[in-house]
Amino acid sequence: MAQHAPSGPLLFDALKSRGYAIFTEMPGESAPNLNIIGLRAKPGTPNAFDDLICFLWQERGAWHLESWAATTDPGTYWLQNPMRVDGTAILCPGQYRGCWALGLHKGQYPALVQAKPDSFAVWRDGDKNVLPNFGGTVYHDAGGINMHHAGEASLKVDKWSAGCQVFARAADYARAMDLVSQSAAAFGPKFSYTLLDWWG
Repeated sequence: MAQHAPSGPLLFDALKSRGYAIFTEMPGESAPNLNIIGLRAKPGTPNAFDDLICFLWQERGAWHLESWAATTDPGTYWLQNPMRVDGTAILCPGQYRGCWALGLHKGQYPALVQAKPDSFAVWRDGDKNVLPNFGGTVYHDAGGINMHHAGEASLKVDKWSAGCQVFARAADYARAMDLVSQSAAAFGPKFSYTLLDWWG
C-alpha cells in the first residue's frame, strides 16, 4: 500500500531545505508550472507500489498537491533477472533538471521519457535477490528511465519497472498526464524530477 501523502507545505519545505529548485507560477499564466516529485518509502516493501509520485504547483499564490501510488524502485523480476551484467538501475535520490521530455513510452503511449543519456544518477543492483540495494557506486549510464504507468490497477511491480518511475493505476496516470500537457503547452516539453527518500 502506498504511503500517506504529505501536505503541500511540508513537501515545499523538504525541497527548500535541500536547496532544490522550486517552480512557481508565472504572471499572467494559468497553466501549472509543475514540480514533479517522487517519494520513496523508507523502509519500503519489495515489489510493491508503496511510493508516491506527487505534482506540486502554485495557482493564484496557493500551493496545490496531487499524489498517486507508484514505484520508484525496480520490480523483483528485473532485480533477479537484470538486463545488464552490472545490475539493474535504481535511481538515486536527487533533483534532475530537464531530465524528461514529452514522448512515447516504448512507442506506445504519451509519457515523460529520458531526455539525454546522462540525465540520471543510478546505483546498479546485480546480486539477483529481491531486495533493492540503495547504495554503492553511482553510475550515469542508464537509459530509458521514463515516467509511465503499469496497467489499469496493478498490485505488484514485477516487470513494470527496471528503473522507471511508474504509476500503479492508469486512471491516476491519465490525470497526471493531463497536468503535464497543460504545463508543456505553457512552459515547453522538458520537465525536471526530484526523488526524495521519505519516512513520513
